[in-house]
Amino acid sequence: TAEAKVTLLLKRGLSNIIDDPEVAEQCFLDVITLDAHNLSSYEGLSRIYLAKKQFHEAIEILEFLVKLNPASAGRYFFDISEALYGSGDIARAWHYATKAVTAEPSNPKYLDFSVELAILGKHGREGERYLTRLSEVNPENAKVEEFRTRLNALKNEE
Repeated sequence: TAEAKVTLLLKRGLSNIIDDPEVAEQCFLDVITLDAHNLSSYEGLSRIYLAKKQFHEAIEILEFLVKLNPASAGRYFFDISEALYGSGDIARAWHYATKAVTAEPSNPKYLDFSVELAILGKHGREGERYLTRLSEVNPENAKVEEFRTRLNALKNEE
């Protein structure tokens, strides 16, 4: 049956993401032809494209996933932000990082990355706000003091 084929292809795709991404990619594409709304196949493809630094393809899929599964939008926005950062687009990376934090305001990973992008993009006030929240949700974060120093230096530049 089609359902059994989807299950088999997904299993094969997921087991090959690291060892043989080309096989995994084809499995996920085959799943999509059978089930155009299969979250796992799109998520698998995004992981492959991110790992291969095919940022444009990854971003297209992640933006589609936001529409397909809005409950996980924060995670997808964060992945888009990382892809944009990897491609050198700090301004758009910042935009998506703020969307990720809005979706999941207490996620320390998103806050940490947002503070970094705020510093790089010279968004000092927002960076301080995210740093305050980061130190509340993850007080043991070793980067808090470094971020504070960098934000203070940013203030002095202004």
